[in-house]
Amino acid sequence: DKQLFRHAILVALLTIDAVICVSILLWVLISHDRNGIYYELQFLDTVLLYGQGIMTFLVFALDADLLVPIKRKIMKILSCFGYNTNRPQDQTRNRSIENNDSLDFELQIRPNFTRQSKLQGSYRQIFHEQKDTLEMARPTAIVSSPSITLTDNQMMVMQDEAIGKLQEDKKEIRKRYALMQMDDGVFILGGYIVDNETGEKRAPKRDYFYNNTSKELISIPPLPGNGRMGFGLAATDDNKIIVAGGHNFDYEPMSNVTMLDTQADNFKWENLPDMYNGTIGPGVSVIDNILYVIGGFDFIEHDILCNGDVLLLDLEKKQWKTLPDIDPPRARPLISIVDNTDPPVLVIAGGYNFNKQGKAAPHGKIEEYNIKKKKWEVIGDIPNFKTTNGLATKNNKLYLMETSFETGENRVIKEYNLETHKWESSHNIKQSSDHHIEKNKSRTKSEHERHLS
Repeated sequence: DKQLFRHAILVALLTIDAVICVSILLWVLISHDRNGIYYELQFLDTVLLYGQGIMTFLVFALDADLLVPIKRKIMKILSCFGYNTNRPQDQTRNRSIENNDSLDFELQIRPNFTRQSKLQGSYRQIFHEQKDTLEMARPTAIVSSPSITLTDNQMMVMQDEAIGKLQEDKKEIRKRYALMQMDDGVFILGGYIVDNETGEKRAPKRDYFYNNTSKELISIPPLPGNGRMGFGLAATDDNKIIVAGGHNFDYEPMSNVTMLDTQADNFKWENLPDMYNGTIGPGVSVIDNILYVIGGFDFIEHDILCNGDVLLLDLEKKQWKTLPDIDPPRARPLISIVDNTDPPVLVIAGGYNFNKQGKAAPHGKIEEYNIKKKKWEVIGDIPNFKTTNGLATKNNKLYLMETSFETGENRVIKEYNLETHKWESSHNIKQSSDHHIEKNKSRTKSEHERHLS
């Protein structure tokens, strides 16, 4: 274990210092003849005595687990004073380090790190050498536009058609990609491609929009990031797609935020101001023209470190601001707003972090931000919450859902009132397909994620 090794180094150095110190004291007591060896020992004793602070710093302060949280705080502070703390990413090599595609990477990666106990370069090689199946993967994330008017069944049919077209017409085997559902079609974004002959992994040269009217796949520019994965995905009320964070093939966390105007004549990704720090697997939502990016994680040598960052980007002013961190830090929380109060209340629910055994641990809490106290407060628990459960919000209510992996259908099993802070029993709840109603009657804000286990 690397940390134990550092402790051993420090103990060894301090032991050597103690032996030298005792030797000098014995020399003074036994002999009055102080020759060159005495002065050499005294010099070493002085160096080690006054160098203990330096030794301790070198052994422990360079620990990445300690440096990364400190770095994130420093970056936030510097950014608040107008300093640009983000450096452009180097050109990345066209290779992937994806794990077994039968499990979602974000839920499986931690045990592999713990078991292998390797440095970053080593596990890149491990993932690169692992072979993928030559089968089309299901999307790791499916997000709906806020203005969606389709039922769950209509969306599932359209998504299956889009994936089928990608596999049959384009002959692509794509992994770890995301879908953005619009009324008129589906966007296929990010991930990586497995060559159906050689099994080689590579970054997509293009992404796609499936036009439901013409029943064809239309090529669009690829999502910036050279095989970008693990990103947060959201849509605005006017159907702009926003992607935040994620990582590239080298598993470098990305601070990039980019936007695609789906109503433009020509599709083009437009970069928005970078986040203060790179993050993977954040919760992302756009509400009232404010982009919320909350939580996520980072790769730290052979470990994964979750963060509790709460970032808000005004899409008009193009300026970031921060709120107090969520505690405990976690990835993929659902974000919503209770909008019939003055001022509106920011709410988060669910998400996951990692336990001591390296397993993904769901966080079954509902929290709201208290503006007066400037802190997060728990307002409710999510009973029996699992990483395979879906969460959605609409009309100030939170819906807990189960997803059938055979059909992909969502079934609402519980409903939480964000105003009264009370759960309603499942027999009072209709199927989730009934929750999609006409745009002029209601506004739906939801992010649905599938975690394959």
